[in-house]
Amino acid sequence: MDRFSLLDRNDPNGDCKPDFTPTCDEGYDQDQFYSIELTNIDWPYSDYVHVDPTDEESCKTFCLQDCFCAVAIYRDQQCWKKKLPLSNGRKDPLIVVKVFLKSRKSDFHQRTPSIFSTTHKSQRSLIVVIVGTCVVVIFLSNGVIFGDMRPSWKLRSDVILGIAKGLAYLHGECSTQVIHCDIKPQNILLDDCYNAKISDFGLAKLLMMDQSRTSTGIRGTKGYVAPEWFRNTPVTVMVDVYSFGVLLLEMISCRKSVIVNESDSKDVVAVLTDWAWDCYQEGKLDVFLENDSEALDDYKRLMTFVKVGLWCVQENPLVRPTMRKVIQMVEGVVEVNKPPCPFPFSVTYN
Repeated sequence: MDRFSLLDRNDPNGDCKPDFTPTCDEGYDQDQFYSIELTNIDWPYSDYVHVDPTDEESCKTFCLQDCFCAVAIYRDQQCWKKKLPLSNGRKDPLIVVKVFLKSRKSDFHQRTPSIFSTTHKSQRSLIVVIVGTCVVVIFLSNGVIFGDMRPSWKLRSDVILGIAKGLAYLHGECSTQVIHCDIKPQNILLDDCYNAKISDFGLAKLLMMDQSRTSTGIRGTKGYVAPEWFRNTPVTVMVDVYSFGVLLLEMISCRKSVIVNESDSKDVVAVLTDWAWDCYQEGKLDVFLENDSEALDDYKRLMTFVKVGLWCVQENPLVRPTMRKVIQMVEGVVEVNKPPCPFPFSVTYN
């Protein structure tokens, strides 16, 4: 892609970074934003500007005047401006700093009530909503769902259901319907009790009361992007259902969505959705799971998950189930029919 390069040159399927210096739009108006003051929090590796010396009020103003600044940290007459994405956040009473979190005035009270109602469910988790871009920053002790260790089958099963319930909430239970647009393992965090939390709403789209679809440029991460993104047609919540299907198959198999040759990262060995369909058709789920005995011993639930995943990644979005129906299938309330091939050569839309 012109003017962009890989963030990690050894990962051709990874994220990109701009090769140019971004600038603020001429229409940026600092009066449309205000600061929320927090304490005992820091993101030590996200700063891009350091001002020394300065005072507290100036530090706050510096951030409000800068369209790239999401957070300003003030300590000992020093100011650090930080931009999204915020990473490696720490919440600790020993961190003696003042944090100025920037948020948009016009959107803050209109769009946050349904989201803020979730912030009190866990006193040990901190959830901050920056509604200008609908980004949720969550401090959760157990990190992302895919770490260095292979989670137990029970934990994976519980997390799958938790993610499904989270998406169902965004799609149909929020006061404002939300399409996340970037469901992937890195955006699923686990709290102290290993409950799944959907994070990073930086690419999300909000739908008005009379909307069921929206027109927008392609969004998401390679390997999780639904086919309709490439057809220049309006998209619906079904793009999230597709991404969830890929994520579900990843969690079952503990493999990445795109499997590459270890000796040559540019050589794609298999696409997980294709391989899942082949293993399902040939009755070789033991191969798909690398003989995961714990999962294979729970074969009925395993088969349910595989079939649900294959329904979710159907090329035709009209065939995919809603997240509410996904929950019913995963919980065994609704029978899961045998899925068709997810990627036929041609699809006819009504």
